[in-house]
Amino acid sequence: SFQPLPNDVKERFQQEVDSLYALFVDTVARNRQLTTDTIRKTEAAIYGFVAVLNHQVF
Repeated sequence: SFQPLPNDVKERFQQEVDSLYALFVDTVARNRQLTTDTIRKTEAAIYGFVAVLNHQVF
């Protein structure tokens, strides 16, 4: 049966996601010569390569 994740585990996952998103935003902002605020305001989605290869993002 399904058991929800403990809060500490969810918090660690969220911290990892937040860290990866910050890296993504910083990289895009630097390479596009834009501010990180500008990048965050786009609310652009990030897709994994499996979804892209399976055309699930179109």
